[in-house]
Amino acid sequence: MRDTPLNRSLASVPAPTPSAAGRLRPGAWVIAAAGVVLSGLLIWSPMFYAGAIGGVAVTLVILLRPWLGFALTVLTIPLEASGNLGNLLPFINVTPAKIFAGLTMAAFAVHVLQRHARLVWTREATLLMIFFGIAVVSVAGSNDRSAGYQALIRLGSTCAFYLLAANMMRDVRDVRRAIVLLVAASTLTFGFAIAQRFMPSMAFDMRSGWDTSDQRFGVERQTVDAGAEAFIERSSGTSVHSIIMAVNTAIVVAPLVALMETAGNPPQRLLAAAASAIAAGAAAASFSRTGFLLYLALLAALVILGVLRITPLRLGLAGTAALLAFALAPAPFRDRILSLSSYSLGGSESLQIRAELWRAGVGIVGDNPLFGMGLGNTVMLREYWDHPLNGGYMTVHNAYLQVAMEVGLPGLVVLIWFFALTLRVLYRAVQRLRHTAPREAIFAASLLCGIVALLVAGSALDFMNQSFKNAWLYIATSAAFARISDERPEHPG
Repeated sequence: MRDTPLNRSLASVPAPTPSAAGRLRPGAWVIAAAGVVLSGLLIWSPMFYAGAIGGVAVTLVILLRPWLGFALTVLTIPLEASGNLGNLLPFINVTPAKIFAGLTMAAFAVHVLQRHARLVWTREATLLMIFFGIAVVSVAGSNDRSAGYQALIRLGSTCAFYLLAANMMRDVRDVRRAIVLLVAASTLTFGFAIAQRFMPSMAFDMRSGWDTSDQRFGVERQTVDAGAEAFIERSSGTSVHSIIMAVNTAIVVAPLVALMETAGNPPQRLLAAAASAIAAGAAAASFSRTGFLLYLALLAALVILGVLRITPLRLGLAGTAALLAFALAPAPFRDRILSLSSYSLGGSESLQIRAELWRAGVGIVGDNPLFGMGLGNTVMLREYWDHPLNGGYMTVHNAYLQVAMEVGLPGLVVLIWFFALTLRVLYRAVQRLRHTAPREAIFAASLLCGIVALLVAGSALDFMNQSFKNAWLYIATSAAFARISDERPEHPG
C-alpha cells in the first residue's frame, strides 16, 4: 500500500477475518433486514417475493462473508448485459451482478463501520471521484437531465465496483481467485458464442446502430460491409454487440496466457491453452476487425512485457495454424478481416460512417469544450451528423472523443490521468516483483496487458458506456499488486 496519510490512518484497522465476521453487532442484522425490505420496494414483482427466502439466506451469508458476495459478482459479470431481470429506469436494468455487488458493498460497509475491516483508498480512486464530479457538473447544464441522471447512476456503479474490487482483493491469492473465476465464467460464454452459429434460433436481423430497446443476443445478420455476400453473421455471445464480445475475449486471453506460462503441471497448461483457443474462436466468430487488430496489439504487449515467451517451436505452430485458418476461413471472413482494402475508407462503409461520426464529435467538442453536452446526452449527435442513419447511432465509436463530447476536455484529461497512473503503478509493481516473485510478476503483467487492450479498443469503442467490469476488475488489482510489491524487499535475501 502506498504511504499516504489516509492509508496510514487506516492501517490500524484490521483486515476482515473469519472470527471478526461472526461477531456482527445486532445493528448489522437490522441493516440487513432493511436492505431486504428496500429491495422488495424497488423490485416490486412476484418473482422477487418467490425467491425471498433464498434471497434472505444469501444476504445473511454475504453479510458474514463479503468475499463470497464478491465472488458471485465476478462470476456473473459475463452475464451483465444478457442477464436482465428487469428495469428500474429505462436505461437502468437489474442483473445478478448488480444484485450481488450491491449486497457485497452493503456487507463491506457494515464491516468497516464495525471496524472489522479497513477501507483502502488510492490516488487513482481520488481521480476517479474527481471525474465523477465533473460528470455531475456536466449533467447540471445539459438539456436532457433525465438521461444524464441515469448515465450518472451507470458511471457511479462503475466507480463503486472499482472501489469494492480494490478492497476485496487484499493479496495475490485474492487476485488470482477473482481472475480465475472471471476467466472460467467468461470462457463458458465464449463457447456459447461459437455454438450460436449452429443454432438457427439464435439468428436475428441487424439492429439500427446500438439500439437495444428490443435487445437481442446471438448471431446478428449484418448487411454493412458484407462484401459480395447478402449479409455476414456475427456472434455476440452474451454481449450487446459482437464488437464488445471480441474485446472481452482479448481482455480475458491476457491472464489466460499468464496462467498457461506459469502452470504447475501439463494438465493446467493444457486447460489454459484450450480456454485461450475458445476465446480466440469466439473473437473470430464475431467477425470484428477491431477484435483482430486488438489481438495483434495484445500479442505485442504480452511479448514486450515478458508474459509470452517466443520459441522456434511456438513460431512454427503459430505459422502453421495461421496458414490453416486462412485456407479454411469462409469467404466473408477473408473479405472482411483479412483483406487490406477492408481497412480503408474507400473499402468500408462502416469506417466511412465512423469518420463522419468523429467529425460530428469534434464539432460538438469545439462548441462545448469545458463542460461538454452533458453525460448521457448523446442525442445531441443528431444535430451534428447529416446522414440517413441519423438517430440510430448514439456513440461516435471512440471512448476518448465520446468522453470529451459528454463531459468536456477537463474530464477527458482527468480520465486519461487516472488510466496513466493505474498503468504506472501496476508496471512498477511488475518491475519490483520480477526480483522477488517472478510468477506473480508475470500474472500482474498479464493484467497490465488486459488494461492496455481495453485502452487500445477505446479508439474504436466507447468503453465507458458499455459493461466492461472485467477490465475494471483488472484496473482495481493495481492497488493490491502495489501493496504486495511494497511489502517485499526489491531484492531477495
